[in-house]
Amino acid sequence: MEDEEVEEEEEVVGRRKRRSRVFREVAHSFELMAQKIISLLSSYLRPLIPTMLKEKDDEANQE
Repeated sequence: MEDEEVEEEEEVVGRRKRRSRVFREVAHSFELMAQKIISLLSSYLRPLIPTMLKEKDDEANQE
């Protein structure tokens, strides 16, 4: 009876460790995706900033 309880407890601990590892892997994947998205957005927006600033100055000068 006691051996069964020990085995069951070991299974529960094993499942928790696997879940924890899977959760960390998924979180890491999301972090990498977020970094990639930020990188893509910044590389796309960076060249537009001077143009946007110039347009804003032009609008201010017209008023």
